Amino acid sequence: MRAWLGEAKAEEPALIKEEVATLNRVVLSVQSDSRAIVILNEYYSPAWQVMVNGVRTTPVAVNLNQIGVPVSRGGSLIEFEYRPRLLPWLTTLQRVTILMTIVGLIVWRRRAAALP
Repeated sequence: MRAWLGEAKAEEPALIKEEVATLNRVVLSVQSDSRAIVILNEYYSPAWQVMVNGVRTTPVAVNLNQIGVPVSRGGSLIEFEYRPRLLPWLTTLQRVTILMTIVGLIVWRRRAAALP
């Protein structure tokens, strides 16, 4: 990573603006005068997916447990999205459970109404 960044120079300012922030998604616009690593202060996990300027990028673990993304000089739009593998399965399980509960309540009410 150091070879990619090159030699450290005097502090070169970068402008970072938060465009979107939700529970599982952060979008940042970055303007940098040199190559840099943008660090998201979240725990690193393979469930984080990152796109830089619309291109899927592999995030790197930095500072032991944070998410880092290398960006080139100039403007970049970085999209971080947390998508754990269990999420689709758990969402489906939740919907099936709700549906089964509703059907169970309907059947129970009909049986209760049919009793003398």
